[in-house]
Amino acid sequence: MASGRYSFIDIAVLEKIRGRFAAGETLILLSADLERVIWANGAGARLLGHPDVESVMDAAADLGFVARRQIAAAPGFPRMEGDHAMLVRLARGAT
Repeated sequence: MASGRYSFIDIAVLEKIRGRFAAGETLILLSADLERVIWANGAGARLLGHPDVESVMDAAADLGFVARRQIAAAPGFPRMEGDHAMLVRLARGAT
């Protein structure tokens, strides 16, 4: 998927996302370099510290080094197939 601005309908119709979107799961799609948010639902936007979906679109992902390293270490990254359980540390609000 090319980076750019996508509406929820462009994303929600994708087979691999549709069920999770309908179930209300937190969803965030990142660019292959993990630097930009391509799309996120409301819960995903809040997880990244944004108040709404519009403000997170094409924003900097602002992932820490550890989170980027954990995602990049996933088998097949960045073209992962199937479901992968993944635990990613996101430090927010801690000083």
